[in-house]
Amino acid sequence: MQQSKTPRSSRRDPESGRASRSSKGEQRRAEIVTLARAALVEAGPDAFVLREVAKRAGIRLGNLQYYFTTREALLAAVIEAEAAEDLEVLRTAVAAREEPKARLQAFCHAIIDRWLGDSGRVFVALMALAQQNAVFAALHEQVYRNFHAALEPILRALDPKAGPDETAIRAMLVTALIDGAPVQVLHERRQGFVDRVAALALEIGLGQAGRGAAGPG
Repeated sequence: MQQSKTPRSSRRDPESGRASRSSKGEQRRAEIVTLARAALVEAGPDAFVLREVAKRAGIRLGNLQYYFTTREALLAAVIEAEAAEDLEVLRTAVAAREEPKARLQAFCHAIIDRWLGDSGRVFVALMALAQQNAVFAALHEQVYRNFHAALEPILRALDPKAGPDETAIRAMLVTALIDGAPVQVLHERRQGFVDRVAALALEIGLGQAGRGAAGPG
C-alpha cells in the first residue's frame, strides 16, 4: 500500500547559503525541532503555530520557513524525532538484558516511563492529528509499524514456536496494553502498577493471555 508522504522541509539553509544537509543547517534544524517540541507539549496541537516557534528560536518567520515550510512539516519532524528517540531508549534498555523475559519487562518499563512524561503528550498530539489529516494518519501507522518491529524480536525469542501472524497479534496486544497504562496512572502513580503491566505483557508474549475462545487466528 502506498503511503502518504510526510511534509518535507525546505532544502536551502538561509544562514549558510548551502543545502540544509550542511552541519550548520542540520544543527539549526535540530534546534528548531527541540523548540517546537516544547511549544507542542505546552500548548497542544491546536494552538501550535509557526510564529511562536520562530519567536522562541529568535528568528523571523520567513527564516523558519526555509527549514519547515508549513506547520504540518514541523509537527511531523517533531513527532518523527520523538519516535526515533523512543526507539533508541528501548534499544538501550533491552540491550542491557540477556533473557527474553527480562528484555520484555525492560521494554515495558522504559516506554511507559517515557510516555508518562512529555513524550506521551507528543504522541497524544499525533493521535489527535491522525484523526484529522491523512499525512499524520500515515505517520501514525509508520510509528507503530516501527514500534512493533522493535517488539516482535523479543516476542519471537520468548516463544519461538509462535508463527509470524501470531507474533504480530501479540505485539499489537502488548502495544495496546502499554498504550493504555500511562493513562491509568497519569495523575497518581500506584506502586507496583507498571510491574503488573509488564507481567501481563509477559503472559501475552507467552501466549497465556489475550487469545480468546477461538485461540490464535
